[in-house]
Amino acid sequence: GAPVSHNLASVTVVAATAEEADGWSTALMVMGPDAGPELADSLGISAFFIIRTGNGLADQPSREFNRFLAS
Repeated sequence: GAPVSHNLASVTVVAATAEEADGWSTALMVMGPDAGPELADSLGISAFFIIRTGNGLADQPSREFNRFLAS
């Protein structure tokens, strides 16, 4: 019931259903900016992470999410 205590600001997941996307985005958010992206890459989850840094925000797409990004 407590808020997260890491610098991960947001996680967006593309999945076959809204329920799956919601479940994975919540799980990856709770895992944090290190373990979340590692799990997404290992399971082939399309996830986009926004991380708070000392200079603002940084983005980190999973390998699977990269197919949604324009070159």
